[in-house]
Amino acid sequence: MVLLAAVKNESTGELEIRADGPGLVALATRLISAGYLQLDGVDDPWPYDHSLDRIEVVVGPERLTITSLDDRRVLRFSGTADRLAILAANMRDLASTGCAGDHLHIEWFPEHYYLSEDSEALVISFAG
Repeated sequence: MVLLAAVKNESTGELEIRADGPGLVALATRLISAGYLQLDGVDDPWPYDHSLDRIEVVVGPERLTITSLDDRRVLRFSGTADRLAILAANMRDLASTGCAGDHLHIEWFPEHYYLSEDSEALVISFAG
């Protein structure tokens, strides 16, 4: 069974994707082809408040922006194809070389080369 889930803490705005290798590869593939993925529910999202229902990927003219759409419980990735491909490559690397507990922090900082300042911070956790 493939694991791909996303959770959110409403009070802090923190977001996390939890995935095994096949889940990360599925997400990376979606990032370079646009569309959406249904997510697994999480029985106990602690320390987060709830799980999200799906991921949407939209190709557009701007830097990569990661946002949660609370009214639809959606995690959206939008940006140019080349910037989405950079994140997809990072996820594929984590899937192929990561160990359980490894994670990526995707967070904007000044002069970030592919992420928009408007992007929400995201942790991608490898479940092994």
